[in-house]
This record gives sequence, structure tokens and C-alpha cells, in this order.
Amino acid sequence: MLTATKQLITQTSSCDFYKLSSGCLFAYHKPDLYYTLDHAIDDVKTIRKYIQEEKYPLLVDMRDLQGISREAREYFAGDQVRDFIIAIALIVESATSRIIGNFFLSFNKLKVPVKLFNSDNKGETWLRGFISPEIRN
Repeated sequence: MLTATKQLITQTSSCDFYKLSSGCLFAYHKPDLYYTLDHAIDDVKTIRKYIQEEKYPLLVDMRDLQGISREAREYFAGDQVRDFIIAIALIVESATSRIIGNFFLSFNKLKVPVKLFNSDNKGETWLRGFISPEIRN
């Protein structure tokens, strides 16, 4: 369970996005979702409107995802994510979400640091090392 205070900033059909008091962004995927390229494009477009020119570390809760398409994985490995995300912590818990996370990391080399965690607090702690003083305020 997150110890940081979270404030909902925007929602899409696939994800709720929060700003954490630690300065990280938090993405909670809707339960039982198979994540597609359309979801990925919509999420990136939506969150970019919120953060504008800032760069943030991103905590992604993948625990309830049913899967992610190859096209969505390839999209996230592109430059569009590097433009506004500093680092990504993927939260996995079940065998299914761990397989999805490992598959994602094995076949798609993202252009920012990415790491799997089995708790959101551990992921958030790791991400804090990427936060600039401007983001914390």
C-alpha cells in the first residue's frame, strides 16, 4: 500500500493517473484489462497534457492487467515516453503480472531505467532517487 498521499489528476478508459506527494506519478490500470496500442496512445496523450514539459518518474501498477499487446510494448519502448518519463517502476504481484512484466522488459528495451517490484512502496522508494528538487515542490 502506498504511504505517499495521492491526488487524482486524470483518467482514461484504461488507467487512473495520480500525482504522489513524493513527486512521482502513479498509474493504476483498470482490473482485468488487456492493454492495447489504442490504450497506450490515449494514456500518453492524456498524461502529457497534464505534465506539459515536466519529466517525472512513473510508478505503474500492473497487478490486475490481463496482458499487454506487442504493439503497446513497442510504443512504450519509443521516444515518446522518454520525453516525459525519467524512470519506471512496474508493480507486479501475481505470477501473471510478473510474467507480463518480465515479458515486457525482455522484449522491449525502454530508453529509461525500468525495474520490477512486488510492492508499490519499494518501487516508489527506488523512483525517489530520480526526482529533481523542482518536482518535489
